[in-house]
Amino acid sequence: MATHKLLVMTDDMVPGYLSLNEGRLLNGLASMLPPSSLCVEIGTFCGKSTRWLTVGTLISDSGLYCIDPFTSELGVETKANPTSLLNRFFEQDTLGVAMWSLLKLFNEPAMLQHVEFYRGTSKAAEKAWLGEGIDLLFIDGNHEECQEDVDRWLSHVQPWGMLAFHDVTTTKSYGVNGPINTVQRLLATRQWRVYAQTESLVCLTRDSEWWAVRGDATYDRYTAGFPRDAQRSSETTRDAHTHGDLSVRYGDQSLDVGREGV
Repeated sequence: MATHKLLVMTDDMVPGYLSLNEGRLLNGLASMLPPSSLCVEIGTFCGKSTRWLTVGTLISDSGLYCIDPFTSELGVETKANPTSLLNRFFEQDTLGVAMWSLLKLFNEPAMLQHVEFYRGTSKAAEKAWLGEGIDLLFIDGNHEECQEDVDRWLSHVQPWGMLAFHDVTTTKSYGVNGPINTVQRLLATRQWRVYAQTESLVCLTRDSEWWAVRGDATYDRYTAGFPRDAQRSSETTRDAHTHGDLSVRYGDQSLDVGREGV
């Protein structure tokens, strides 16, 4: 059975709040990265999003770095099913759940060599960062500190890099530094634009005005196809594409926050 098919079939086995459509979009973003790229995930929890990113980065031959304290109260999340295997064995350590969920996808642990885990906060991880450029930064940690995560990590994102956010919704703002307010502030700078979005998952790329001001050769790599369709998306105001049964909007400068997030 193909890994991607197994990924979809077993998605409900892993605790978390990422929808199937959002997972598929994350997988698509990671799989279209150029070889030897780097994806960083802030907020792993039990590895639901990590599974999608792992398969995507395996396809693109990229690295994945996952940051989380791994001390979430999983017992609360699985309280409805107290006999759950996850609840009994991994109640105090969600890293165990994340590793278990990945090993359910791969028969060969060697296929996970491109994935690294950092046990700690986003702040601590950034302080220990060695300066490697990030091609895809996915922020889904403490939502009340979303803006702080951007402030800490943005300087590490490549000029052509992508920022992805989960729970970008007006249903619950998570305060002034929550995902929706953070994304709106980034868009207001006119340095970023919406590249793709589905449900409460939003991906941003650099806006053409930012490149015009920057005016250096890195723009050539951006328009040459990273992200794929980047040039097309910067020239269109609304473009809907369908990947299987997943509808994703590309190149739409407006932010759609009409769908409920968690």
